[in-house]
Amino acid sequence: MTSPPACPCGDIHELSAATRVAYENITAGLPETVTIAVDGRAWLVPRIYLAAHGVKADELPALAERYGFAPAPTFTCPCCGKETSHPTDIDQRYCGLCHWWTGDPDLGPPHLAAPCPERRGA
Repeated sequence: MTSPPACPCGDIHELSAATRVAYENITAGLPETVTIAVDGRAWLVPRIYLAAHGVKADELPALAERYGFAPAPTFTCPCCGKETSHPTDIDQRYCGLCHWWTGDPDLGPPHLAAPCPERRGA
């Protein structure tokens, strides 16, 4: 059994053996952070912080400032300007507002980007 990563709060959270096993089973293979968005802003919040403390949406901006939670990466659609922090949208350069992929040639047709005016007419 390994120890959970350090909590940004600075406290060492002693987990019972059963809780530690549950934490490891649930988080195995997952990134150490979770993207949480509030009021158009998104942060990468460590899973251990969530497990130990939970989080309320209205408290997240202050917690992010206090503990240095990194801003989540974003993708902005080149056509409509919508910004998203959803990991799949970022990976695939997908815009949920336009309902179109904006240019990931690895995905192949029909996911290749078309000029914005062509999409607006679709």
